[in-house]
Amino acid sequence: MPMADGKRSVAETFSRLREQGKTAFIPFITAGDPDLATTAKALKILDSCGSDVIELGVPYSDPLADGPVIQAAAYRALKKGTTLHSVLSMLKEVIPELSCPIVLFTYCNPILKLGVQNFMDNIKQAGVHGLVVPDLPLEETTLLRSEATLHNIELVLLTTPTTPTCDQIYGLIDSHLRLDLCIFRQMFGPGAEKMDCYIKLSRT
Repeated sequence: MPMADGKRSVAETFSRLREQGKTAFIPFITAGDPDLATTAKALKILDSCGSDVIELGVPYSDPLADGPVIQAAAYRALKKGTTLHSVLSMLKEVIPELSCPIVLFTYCNPILKLGVQNFMDNIKQAGVHGLVVPDLPLEETTLLRSEATLHNIELVLLTTPTTPTCDQIYGLIDSHLRLDLCIFRQMFGPGAEKMDCYIKLSRT
């Protein structure tokens, strides 16, 4: 189903690509590296190059789920003074010019600092379509899932094939509507040298 802004949702994008037998092109960039003006230009270029979804990382001081490349990018962005507020202000201006959905990648602390409801209000107003929170355990997603549903934000959950209770987690994720599942192919985080690809499955 299309989002309120007329763009395809993340789940709809995957469904369409699956029907066409195609693989999604989902680039990731860190907001504010080297600066937000460049990030805005990069988003427009990536969109014009045929991105199906763009994942935008909010720089964070302790990015444990990221590899060295993204950690370095986050460090440079923070050094430039990039904040969640400034990232959302930039997105509010840029997203209306994009044709593909934007998924925001951020950690728990910035969300909790702002308050889950306020955070969801802010990213919705900025035009964000989806959300990845890599350090949030599945068992603690209840409030975030509830607010995401209320704000029509697609929540993307992460897991790996090596997770001990992998089948149970897949079943639990699949039991919730409007969730996407990202399965990492190897035991390395995004931005790590040996992380060559990952698969995203969406619930339709």
